[in-house]
Amino acid sequence: MAPNNQTLGNNELGAWRIFSLFMLLIQKGPLPSAEIYAAIYSDLSTDSALRTFSRDRTVLKQLGFAITEVKTGKEKSFYLSDSNFFNSSYDLSPEDANQLLVICSAILTDATFVYQEELRNALSKIVGNFYSLESGKSDSQKLSASSQNKVFPVLYESLSSKQLVNITYTNSQDLVKQKHLGVLDFFVSQRLLYFVAQDFSSGTESASIKTFRVDRVLDAAILKNESFSIPEEFDSKDYKLLDFQLGLQADTLTAFVPKNILAAFEHFSQGQGDVELLSNGALWTVTYAHEDTALSWILAHGLIPRSPESLLAKWKGSLSEVANGC
Repeated sequence: MAPNNQTLGNNELGAWRIFSLFMLLIQKGPLPSAEIYAAIYSDLSTDSALRTFSRDRTVLKQLGFAITEVKTGKEKSFYLSDSNFFNSSYDLSPEDANQLLVICSAILTDATFVYQEELRNALSKIVGNFYSLESGKSDSQKLSASSQNKVFPVLYESLSSKQLVNITYTNSQDLVKQKHLGVLDFFVSQRLLYFVAQDFSSGTESASIKTFRVDRVLDAAILKNESFSIPEEFDSKDYKLLDFQLGLQADTLTAFVPKNILAAFEHFSQGQGDVELLSNGALWTVTYAHEDTALSWILAHGLIPRSPESLLAKWKGSLSEVANGC
């Protein structure tokens, strides 16, 4: 059941199938098993369908959604249990939110998924509100939950429908501006939700690609009949920056990566920067916008800075404080 005849990996197929099952049951119920198998598991044999459905029920239960079965004649029917629709003990962690976004962004951009609107609304309440609450703003600066819930699905609609969106945006200098954007992707950094978009505000055809924070969007509305297309050279990895890279470039950092953490480094560096392999490790060169944040990041991940001098001095000062018990 790969969408648009795409070849998906087992994890992607599993995520697609489980979401489809959930959205099917949330719309109707109780549903006879034959109807569920025909809608979700039609590409499997009877035995495989039974086993896969059982595994999918277990996954949904672990996520807090219990599926109850009832006997209707000779056949069993299934529905989402009202008594335990969501178990509040399953708190949404930052890791959960990240995974949810990665899975859903692929589904919400696929025109064959018939529950896009329902899923966007659910995400706006679950994920959007989660990140608005996790932002580092003071209470007076935070967007209300209702505002966050309103803008999140609109931004997702721009991503999935390829229509421009008009937003009211507060930048890092607290200036409020109107922008016409085409949303290209979402990503998470330091528990904050960002989106990458083409900025058509200047009215030129060659729109620049920029990164924006979702919790800075005050209002959003789709511009009907104003569509955009993804640039051929666009690669989302170029814009899914590490937290210390977000903002105007200040300088370039070079750091030594010990050999024993190279495998982990490949994961947490997210492909950013340039890597020169050495016999005892690697040299990593990457631009940064915030020096203190970059210093905290390399300290947390066990890297040793080589340049620039200003960051190297701060690193030595941090080590000295630790050695002196400060």
